[in-house]
Amino acid sequence: IYQHQQGYFDNLENGRTKADKNLTLVRPSIKFAPSEDFDLTLIGEWQQNNGGPATSQNIVNPEFPKLAQTLFRYVPPDDKYDVRHNLQGYSNSEVKQLIAEANWKVAGGVVTGVAGWRDVTFDSSTDFDGSPITLFHFKDNKESQDQRSVEVRYASDFSDRFNFTTGLYWFDQSFFVGERRETFGGTIVNGVPTVINTAGVTNQDQNNTAVFAQGTYRFTDAWALTLGGRYTKEEKEIVFSPPGRCALDFSSCTVALPGKKDWNNFSPKVGVDWRATDAVLTYASWTRGFRSGVFNQRAQRVEFLGPSEPEVVDSYEIGVKSELADRRVRLNAAVFSMQYDDIQKILNESFDPDGPGPQPPTSGQVVRNAAEATIQGAEVELSWRASDALSIDASLGYTDAKYDEFPGTDVNGDGRPDPELAKELKFEKVPEWTGYAGASYEIPLGTDDTVTLRGSYSYTSKFYTDQLNRDWLAQDGFGLLDASVTFARGERWQVSLWGKNLTDEEYIDFAADVGTLGSWVFGGEPRRYGVEFRANF
Repeated sequence: IYQHQQGYFDNLENGRTKADKNLTLVRPSIKFAPSEDFDLTLIGEWQQNNGGPATSQNIVNPEFPKLAQTLFRYVPPDDKYDVRHNLQGYSNSEVKQLIAEANWKVAGGVVTGVAGWRDVTFDSSTDFDGSPITLFHFKDNKESQDQRSVEVRYASDFSDRFNFTTGLYWFDQSFFVGERRETFGGTIVNGVPTVINTAGVTNQDQNNTAVFAQGTYRFTDAWALTLGGRYTKEEKEIVFSPPGRCALDFSSCTVALPGKKDWNNFSPKVGVDWRATDAVLTYASWTRGFRSGVFNQRAQRVEFLGPSEPEVVDSYEIGVKSELADRRVRLNAAVFSMQYDDIQKILNESFDPDGPGPQPPTSGQVVRNAAEATIQGAEVELSWRASDALSIDASLGYTDAKYDEFPGTDVNGDGRPDPELAKELKFEKVPEWTGYAGASYEIPLGTDDTVTLRGSYSYTSKFYTDQLNRDWLAQDGFGLLDASVTFARGERWQVSLWGKNLTDEEYIDFAADVGTLGSWVFGGEPRRYGVEFRANF
């Protein structure tokens, strides 16, 4: 086997690197103001972004060695930036967008209308397994999306004590996803691993309509009450063809799983403000929000398609905002608690299918409203103008995220869900602590010229990247150091020399474990630096 895989490695192109990134952006805008009571702004955008895909690196699973190690004896390099892919890959996108906004002053308020259109195409090819072996590739995938939206609202300062905003909103979108997979076929022929090619297609339409209103009544100069609400009607319709049921160029599919569902949701808000002094404002609020119901785009059968119902959260917050020391110090603090119900999670389930005669059980991934949770924490923000030249800003955040209920989750991987043990799982991608500190020092050189020195440091504590809190996929706490030097000539132009992650801290943004195929990590930008020039004409 080693000879087989060694011969396969030798076929790789030496010295391969990821593609450069080329971004072209054009964003014209024009404003018409024929009178003091009416204005119209038109904004267009065209963007083309071509480059390499997300870069992954295969890692060793110490508890359960995967195919790259057991069958091919592949040892990932120690250097995080030593990328050994056998699929170069690409990531090409094009975005077209138009926005129109009109404002019309009428008696007692302003009517605002905003209409938008957006069209996106995205083609990509990704070596997902992060190794020189074809274990799991997303090759030549195609996505497209177009959307339209209209919002009309009326805002009024009705009186010295009362102001309000109300309006209507409409949103419509269609998107297409053509997903092609290349996976290891399980055998090696003439020194080359076999590859299974499959393709699937998703077509989905979504329509939202909403009506909203919010008003604030000030009982006294110190006390104010805010009430608001939004009613949303949403409809989604999907036609899904699982991988293996479509031609590799997505031209035809033999299976189409249909799904359609509509939901109604009301999201209220209540808030109270108390202005203790002209410089100190305290507040408390309760808001209910929701996350849309979703269909499962990993379904292999119609029974796994879903959809799940909307996820609901009640958010409570108490805080203070202040401007102190003759407005040279801005200090804000808040504590919050969020109660989640019907959290959407991916679970593995099995069922006994219907059919003539005995049918073997079938299992697969489903999206269920599988959990309840509480997220609570605190945040503090400081901005200090220490002198005319020196500015300091800092923030600190603490988050405690835990599950109250999480039945159906196989924490130990033994096929027997343990609800009590599942409640001890930490939320994925939610660090307990985050912190930031930065400072700017401005040096005047003349009437208009200035040089600004800027440095900042951000810290993120350990977090898990997956639902089951696998330690080998976790990211330990890390900090990033950034700095810049900027020369500016008034507001006409400026040039900056900047550096990010100057200590070249190694970290990841995302990780994945796909059974026997392997474990791999993504992201974490290295040390980088550059020069930026800006001008106002």
